[in-house]
Amino acid sequence: SQIGSISAKLEQLTPSLGRSHLIRFKEGGFFPPHRDLGSAFRLISFLNCDANSLTFTLDHQKINFTPGQLYFINTRLTHTLMSFSESAMVAVFNVEPDQNGFNFVIKNLVDK
Repeated sequence: SQIGSISAKLEQLTPSLGRSHLIRFKEGGFFPPHRDLGSAFRLISFLNCDANSLTFTLDHQKINFTPGQLYFINTRLTHTLMSFSESAMVAVFNVEPDQNGFNFVIKNLVDK
């Protein structure tokens, strides 16, 4: 399962992992353009969707993604989401900017 493979990977982040959430989108679901604030950085995974059923733009460019892959995405840049599916989900994990979090990104993630 997509969640299971992400959970196993995130165990390495336990001391650095902060508030996290799962956002479910129905068809027409939309997050307007915005930038995230705060000291934490974000790891994101797209579930039950692909780049044809959920559009994610970052700094005005459409991002192609693989469902279930965990990505480091610079959400301090302007980004927006739009769903064309009834069951798209986005998992967002906040990570403290410490050595453990940085090492995890360098060793494990695809940069977008």
